[in-house]
Amino acid sequence: MPSRPKAVSSPQPQPDSNLRSPSPSPSSLRDAAPELTTQDALNSSIKGAGYLFLLQLSSRMATFLLNNFIHRVSSIRTVGIASDLELLSGTILFLSRENLRMALLRNVTDDVSADTVPEKERAEQREKHNRTQRQKLVNLSFLPLLAGLLLVFFMATFKREYLDRSSAWMYVIAALLELCSEPMYLLVQSGLMYRARARVEGTALLVRCLVTFALTLASCASKSGDEADACGVRSYAWGHVAYSVMLVLGYLWELSRDRGGLNAVLRVLRPRQIDGDASRSPYYFDRFLLSVAWSFTAQSGLKYALTEGDRLVLLWMGRGNDEKGAYKMVSDLGSLIARIVFQPIEEAARAFFSRTLTGGKALRVRDVALSIDLLSTLLRFHLLLGAYFVFLAPNYSGTLIALLYGPAKASSPEIVLALAVYCFYVPLMGMNGIAEGFVQGVGDSAAIRRQSTWMIACSFVFVAVAYAAMNVGGMGPAGLVLANMANMAMRIRFCRAFIRKYLRAPPGMSAADAAECRGQFDLKMRLSALVPGDRRARGALLAACAATFWYARRYGWATWRAKGGHVALGVLCGVVVTGLMYIAERHRLFAKLREYNKMRTE
Repeated sequence: MPSRPKAVSSPQPQPDSNLRSPSPSPSSLRDAAPELTTQDALNSSIKGAGYLFLLQLSSRMATFLLNNFIHRVSSIRTVGIASDLELLSGTILFLSRENLRMALLRNVTDDVSADTVPEKERAEQREKHNRTQRQKLVNLSFLPLLAGLLLVFFMATFKREYLDRSSAWMYVIAALLELCSEPMYLLVQSGLMYRARARVEGTALLVRCLVTFALTLASCASKSGDEADACGVRSYAWGHVAYSVMLVLGYLWELSRDRGGLNAVLRVLRPRQIDGDASRSPYYFDRFLLSVAWSFTAQSGLKYALTEGDRLVLLWMGRGNDEKGAYKMVSDLGSLIARIVFQPIEEAARAFFSRTLTGGKALRVRDVALSIDLLSTLLRFHLLLGAYFVFLAPNYSGTLIALLYGPAKASSPEIVLALAVYCFYVPLMGMNGIAEGFVQGVGDSAAIRRQSTWMIACSFVFVAVAYAAMNVGGMGPAGLVLANMANMAMRIRFCRAFIRKYLRAPPGMSAADAAECRGQFDLKMRLSALVPGDRRARGALLAACAATFWYARRYGWATWRAKGGHVALGVLCGVVVTGLMYIAERHRLFAKLREYNKMRTE
C-alpha cells in the first residue's frame, strides 16, 4: 500500500499530558489529522476519489448484477416491502451520524508552534497536539450509537405493521451494528486510509449481495404468495446484518494491520478525558465540534428528507407496495452511475475544500485559484457526462428495462417513463453533490443555517410538485422523479450563490488578492467556459438524439432484432459523439483530467 502523507513526528512520541488517563501507544500509530500542504491535500483527495471510485464500481456492479437477478425472480411487492425496511434502517443511520461526520471534517490540525521554537520541540508539540485532536475525534465518535439507540426507542412507539416483524428488527439491529463501526470509520477517514476503506466496504457489500442472493435462491424459490414475500424480505434483512458485521470486523482488521495490533487499536478507541487549560476545565467533548455538529443537525434532517423524500412521500400518500417496488427498481437502475461516479468525487472534493479553505489559516490566492480550477473542472466533467444522459439515455429506457427485468415489466408505460425522466435527473445530482460539498466543507454556522432554511423551502416545493404530478397529473413514479428535479434545482441555486460570493471575495483577503481571485472565478466559472464541446460535437449529439428517438418509435423494443438494432445504433452514435467531444476537449477538460490523474499516481 502506498505511503500516506503524515504529520512530522519526533522519533520517540512523548506521553500526552493533555489526557487524564494516558495509555502509551506504539510509534506506528498515526495522527488522526495529518498536517498537509494544499498540494498534498489535493493529491490525497484525488487518490481517495480513485479508490472510492473503484469501490463503487466493483461493489455497485456486483450489487447491481445480483439485485437484478433477485428483482427478476421476486415480485414487485417484495421489493416494495424491502424498500420500506431499508428506509427504516437508513433513517436511523443518517440521522444518527451524518451531522457528526460533517463536523469532524473540521477537526484539522494547524501548526501550534512559532517558527522561533527549535525544530525538535516543535515536532513534540505538534505530536502532542495531533494526539489531542485524535482523542477529540474518538470521544465524539461514540455519540452516533447513543443517538441511534434513542431513535430506535422513539420509533418503537409508533405501531406500524410489517409483513414480517422479525425482519424489521433485523434491519434495526443491522443499523446499530453499523453505528458500532463509526469510531473506526472516522479514524480511517481522518487518516486518509482510502484504500483500506475501499477494501472494507467493498468486501462488506459483496458479502451482503452474496448472502441475500444465496438465501433468496435457496429458501424462497419454492414459496408463493405472502410466504414468498416474507421469505424474500428476510433474505434482504440477513444481508444487511452480514454487511454490518463485516464492516466492524473489516475496520478492526485494517486498523490492526496499520497501527500495531488489535490491543493498540482498542487503546486508541477508548474514550478518555482531555485536560483543559487556563480558560476551561477538563472535558470529554470539544465544544467547538459539538457546536458545528449541532448546526449541521437540522440540515442533516432536511437533507435526509430531501434525499429520501421520494420514498417518504410514497409512504405518506399510502401508495401500495407494488408502486413502491416499481419506483425502487427504477431508482436503483437510474442512480447506478450517480453511486459509482458522483459519490466518491463528492466526498473527495468536500474533503479537499475543507482542508484547503478552512482551518483558521489566512487564505492564499494560490489556494483559492486551485479550488476554482478544481471546481470548474469537476462541473465541466459532470456536464459532459450529463449530456449523454439527457440526449441519449432516455431513448433507451424501454430497451434497458426489457433486457434487465423482462418484457412484462417493460410493457408498463409508467416504469419506462419514470426511467426516461430519471435520466434528466442524473446530471442535476452530480452538480448538486459538488456544489453542496463545497458549502458543507467551507461554510460557517451561519451559512449552514441559511442553507437549512432554504432546504425547508425546497421540501415544500418537492411535496407540492410530487402531489400535483402523481395525484393530479397521474404520472405515477415519474412524478416523484420530477419533484426531485425541482428541489435539486433549488438546492443548486443556493449553492451557486454561496460559491460565487465566497470565491469572488474570499474572507480575510486583501483587496488586490480578492480582485485576482474574482478574475479567476469570472474566467473559469462563466457558463460558456463550463459547457463542454464545440459546435460540431454538440450538433452530433443532437443528431444522435434524433436518430435513436426515431428508431425507438419506429421499431420499438419488443423483439430481439429490434433491441439489437437499437443498441447497435446507440453504440455507433456514442462512439461518434465521444470522438468529437474528445477532439474538442483534448486541450481543456481532458488535459486537466490527465493532470489530476498524474497527481494521483505520484
